[in-house]
Amino acid sequence: MKRSIAISLALCLSLTACERGKAPSEKLRDSVEQTIVDVAETAFKEDLQAGPWAPRNECKDNADAKAFLDNLRMAVTKRDTGALLALTSPDVQLDFGGGAGHGLLQQNLSAEEHPLWEDLDRLAGLGCALDDDGNLTLPWIFAQDTKVSDAFTAMLALGEKVPVYETADPASPVIEYVAWDFVNLAGEYSQDPMLKVRTRAGREGFVARDKLRSLVDYRLIARKSNDGWKIGLLVAGD
Repeated sequence: MKRSIAISLALCLSLTACERGKAPSEKLRDSVEQTIVDVAETAFKEDLQAGPWAPRNECKDNADAKAFLDNLRMAVTKRDTGALLALTSPDVQLDFGGGAGHGLLQQNLSAEEHPLWEDLDRLAGLGCALDDDGNLTLPWIFAQDTKVSDAFTAMLALGEKVPVYETADPASPVIEYVAWDFVNLAGEYSQDPMLKVRTRAGREGFVARDKLRSLVDYRLIARKSNDGWKIGLLVAGD
């Protein structure tokens, strides 16, 4: 009996979770239970990880690039057209039909139905890529070799735990979670709140549209000049 108590006390003293006022057996039990919870939570996070295509910021250690991004973020947050134009090349490409220039950019920013500001807002949290030629790309993923077979059906799941539901009803069972990875549209793209997709594991289900982003959605490419980085391309589609 004495030996058992001694062992319990020794274990309790070795654990920082032990609290005053509790019997050694209670302290030991509490410490072990907390350790189990901590390990379970860590395993859960490691299982999801960040996801293969989680946004990365390759621009944060480049002072000039960081200054450009700070100025861009401020212009977008304030909806400051003048400040954005100052960061933009006069011949900025805005579509694949010849649309370009500051005048069209101003029109797109002030459009009533879908102002471009909203797309610029969404780019803010999707990382930044920087290459050896001085090109800065938002979102980060657009500069990566994703090897997707069809860029028009590939949709990036935006988050570390994006649920894939059995049906279009979000109250239906979750059949899988996707972590910053691509799924493919299993039907036509629509404005419906839920889209049918096929996951990398081959399962078909439904994901909330606002948790998905097309690989060919808006991207911004800025090129370095003697006057710092200037946005040379701001387009969607292909």
